[in-house]
Amino acid sequence: MSLARGRALEAEGRYGEAREAYLETLRHNPQNLETLVALGRLLSLTGYASAAKTVLAQAVAWHPGSVDARWHLANVLHDLTEYDAARAAYEEALRISPDDPRLHEGLSYVLTRLGDEPNAERHREAAFRKHALSVNAYTGASTPRKVLLLYAARGGNFYAHDFLDERIFRTYKAVVEYLDPKTPLPDYDVVLNAISDADRSASSLRDASLLLLANRRPVLNHPDAVLRTTRLDVAKRMRKVEGVVTPLAARFEKAALRAGARRTLEAAGLRFPLLLRAPGFHTGEHFLRVEEIEALPEALDRLPGSEVLALSFLDGRSAGTAFRKYRVMTIGGALYPLHLAISSDWKVHYFTSQTAAVPAYRDEEAAFLRDMRAALGAPALRALEGIAREMGLDYGGIDFTIDGSGRVLLFEANATMIVRRVPSDDPRAPFIEAIFEAMRRLLGA
Repeated sequence: MSLARGRALEAEGRYGEAREAYLETLRHNPQNLETLVALGRLLSLTGYASAAKTVLAQAVAWHPGSVDARWHLANVLHDLTEYDAARAAYEEALRISPDDPRLHEGLSYVLTRLGDEPNAERHREAAFRKHALSVNAYTGASTPRKVLLLYAARGGNFYAHDFLDERIFRTYKAVVEYLDPKTPLPDYDVVLNAISDADRSASSLRDASLLLLANRRPVLNHPDAVLRTTRLDVAKRMRKVEGVVTPLAARFEKAALRAGARRTLEAAGLRFPLLLRAPGFHTGEHFLRVEEIEALPEALDRLPGSEVLALSFLDGRSAGTAFRKYRVMTIGGALYPLHLAISSDWKVHYFTSQTAAVPAYRDEEAAFLRDMRAALGAPALRALEGIAREMGLDYGGIDFTIDGSGRVLLFEANATMIVRRVPSDDPRAPFIEAIFEAMRRLLGA
């Protein structure tokens, strides 16, 4: 009874009550598989990833033959960046269900993260060759808003499914690299292009653009607009926005740097310290600060691929203070604050920052979320509005800090920014919900 009630409450968006209903069921029957999976999935959806991992691991321990339990556990491990454990979970599930496209898809993303591209490609083939077009399970009671979701098999997509509530939207997912041009597309109301990383997925974006040549419906984040948001393009384009400072940036073959680093870097105007990163990676992966030329060969060896991006280091600190990185989302041209990450480390990411641990930092973030204009200053807000206009995306994000003169030091601006739900007691929760609501409006819900 409580399981059915939990599902009904979840369908209404009453997540806290649904969680309690699932827990009540488990108090009477701790090993109930359906309830364990439902609770684990809900915990993951609402930002309790570590708790979801615990629940789903228990489900697998009690029900080792459950593919669903293993699949959900592997997804949570991927979200927690526990890639080796996620790989093992997907592989164990595939031993039970060798042809399950969900498992091949998830494993392909993990293998890419682990640098095993040949095996990732093999699993992409298994995931998408016969399943390039799929549809979600719509659970609403009224006429759904129908969304054609464009996806790249190689990754480089933003978490669009988080916005596409199954009570509101019927979503048709089209994996553009594998879609047969002769396959008729379903009837849809709006296109959402989730392919977001122009450095990693340029060929997929071009495939998506060709797919849309005959389209007559609204398109959010048109592939042609996303193609203009490589890190090099953004650094160049945003330099002309008043009040914005961007890093010098260049893309090099590793071989060219090994053959003559000093000459090659100086020709691009780059000096040490500088930042090196492998194209197509985010959240600090394969991203290094190199202090001097003598350290360059080792840094090149540590980065995957044959090319690297080199960027000048923008240091927006006042003397002796921590590093700060603000993130603002742009939805339909409007700006929404998401978070402020503060850290003693130059590589600032929210999930590794000290924001949550230091009361003064929490207060500073809260002030930013409550009143972005007051926290940043009117000139900085105008600069951010200029970045959003120049970027030209319906959905995107801006990572930046403010220097002593009130200028925006721009780290990144593109569609790859992740917005995930957080627990309801997290101070960011209402501001994240405002972003979700803005996306639903943009999609016509």
